[in-house]
Amino acid sequence: MRTLAFLLTLFFLTNCGGTRPGTYHNDAINQETSLQVTALHDQVIKALQQNKTHVVEGVLSEELKADHDAIHAFLERSSELLVNSKSKITDAYHVVNRGSDAAVSIISEDSSSADAFQIRYQAQTPESYVIVSMPNVQGDAYRIFMVFGKYEESWQLDILNMGRYTVAEKTAIDFYETAKEEEAKGHLTNAINAMVIATSIASPADPYWQYRAHDEMMAYNDALMQKALDAYPMPMSIESIATKPEIFKVMPQRVEDKICTMVKYRSSININDTIALAAENALLHDLMPAAFKGIDSEVPYIFYRVYNEAPKEGVTVPYYGFVNETEQAIKLTP
Repeated sequence: MRTLAFLLTLFFLTNCGGTRPGTYHNDAINQETSLQVTALHDQVIKALQQNKTHVVEGVLSEELKADHDAIHAFLERSSELLVNSKSKITDAYHVVNRGSDAAVSIISEDSSSADAFQIRYQAQTPESYVIVSMPNVQGDAYRIFMVFGKYEESWQLDILNMGRYTVAEKTAIDFYETAKEEEAKGHLTNAINAMVIATSIASPADPYWQYRAHDEMMAYNDALMQKALDAYPMPMSIESIATKPEIFKVMPQRVEDKICTMVKYRSSININDTIALAAENALLHDLMPAAFKGIDSEVPYIFYRVYNEAPKEGVTVPYYGFVNETEQAIKLTP
């Protein structure tokens, strides 16, 4: 009887690659398994760098191959970004379940930190392997997310995703914290700018990879946006200027590592009359710190786009632009 129990256990472990059910992280992963899947990861990255999509297709599972148009578009975009870059693996997880089609949920080991994240996906096979890697591209950081499934003959790629992880060397959590600090100062516009960026990079591999604070961030963002709508109803007519320019949108504008503000407004002055436009814009610029508290705080510029008619979705509308220095920039000028 003991012999039978031993043989059944041995049979199960053999079918799971010699690994008991569970989730194994980085150094705890079986070395042979790690080498096999890491080699496939490296093969995919190299193929993307060289724009050899047919090589990537050779690693894809049948389910991923079925989404042909979407995967081809993704491979083309990825190849443009990853040319001449290398990729460093930041996290790896070997997940062993008792059966296929299991919902997998992985929480990062630093679960108490602000940057803690959660990975969720539907495993297609009893064994799956997650790799999160970081390409060393210039500028903003990205994360590449891969999930491999162990099929009868080999490991195959079930999920492939990539997204922006930082903007100006800050993560979504960094921008979230900045937004709360700016709101506490009464700098509502700056807080909104920070959250616009935070939400844009909140899920680098959406929907598989998310910060554990994701729901908290989204709830804060919703409340902040409602507060902004109450404080700054758009369009906003500036009655104190004779030409009554009408602001219809305020949004973040990145300048290197600084997040400035872009103000879009409609003017009754023809945009070809640049002298009159400049005079109106100078008056508007002077009013900005009072109208939008903090808009000129710790940033060198405020950007403007002036239109004769507000743009509509899908329709190109001509505009004229201004870039005006703030008091901060003037102080920094030698």
